[in-house]
Amino acid sequence: MVISSLDFSTAPLDEEYCDMQESGFDLAKIKNSKFLNCNLKRATFGETDLSECDFTTAYNFAINPSNCKLKKAKFNRQDLSGLVAHLDIVLIRKASSFEPALFLPDFFGQREHLHIQAIHSLRLFGS
Repeated sequence: MVISSLDFSTAPLDEEYCDMQESGFDLAKIKNSKFLNCNLKRATFGETDLSECDFTTAYNFAINPSNCKLKKAKFNRQDLSGLVAHLDIVLIRKASSFEPALFLPDFFGQREHLHIQAIHSLRLFGS
């Protein structure tokens, strides 16, 4: 599905349980849209207005916050990996409260952070 350069700002998308793999949303205005339980694997979002969109249950998405409008877009706090995929980093679920957290850049206009498990093997070099 290609939705490039289209303006859905007056009639937002309201998709649920949808397979939108390899869809193209480049340059589209799809603010206020809902992607509930949608598979967005290999979907492209280049310079897309995603303001106030709901991605809370969407999965397999990869959105670069530096080239899309994401003001007030909703994401599941437990799955923000699709917003940092372009950074080529590895996210690991935090195992305990004793492990340090790494703070990522402030993409969202607020102080959000993701916990990244420390690599314990680096400590071995000092012993």
